[in-house]
Amino acid sequence: EPEENQEERNGLEWLEAQQSGEEIVEEIQKPTIPVREQILEAKEELARIALLLNEVPEENAGAFKTLAQFTQSPNTIIKKLGLATQLAVYKDVIPGYRIRPLSDDDMETKVSKEVRKLRAYEQALVGSYQDYIRELSKLAQSGRGTNPEAGTSLSSVAISCACTLLTSVPHFNFRGELLKILVGKLS
Repeated sequence: EPEENQEERNGLEWLEAQQSGEEIVEEIQKPTIPVREQILEAKEELARIALLLNEVPEENAGAFKTLAQFTQSPNTIIKKLGLATQLAVYKDVIPGYRIRPLSDDDMETKVSKEVRKLRAYEQALVGSYQDYIRELSKLAQSGRGTNPEAGTSLSSVAISCACTLLTSVPHFNFRGELLKILVGKLS
C-alpha cells in the first residue's frame, strides 16, 4: 500500500507541476547514427530530390533549398555529395537562356497562370543557383581553417564544380562569379 501512495503522489506532483506551468525536463538520449549510415541515407535522399528536380523542376522548385541544406552538414563527405548533386541538377535544369530579374513593372503586369508559374520557377532557380555559387566561392577559399585537410578537399570539389558549370552552362547567370572563383585560385 505505501508503494501505491508513492506512485500516486508522483503522478500528482507531475500533474501539479504541469498545471502550474513548471517544466519537467527529461533528458532524451538521441541515438547516434553511424557515419556510414548517415552517408547512405544522405545519398538516398539526394538521389530522391535530384530525381524530383530532373523530372518536373517547375513543380518542385522548393527542392532546390532542400538540396542546398546538405552542404551545411558537419560531415565533409555529405557536403561533397551535396555539392556534386547540385552540380548535376543545375547542369540538367538550367535553360538555354539567361534569366533576368523581374522589375516592379513585370511583377505588376497581368499574366496568365502558366507564365506566373514559370516566372516563379525561374526566380527560384536563379536564387538557389546564386546561393550555390556563393557556397562554391566560400568553399573554394577554404583550406586555411581549423581542419585544413577537409577544407582543401572541399576547396578542390568547389573549384571542380565551378569549372564544370563554366564549361557546361557558360551562357547562364553569374558566370562572372564563377570566373572570380577560378581566377582567385589561380592567383
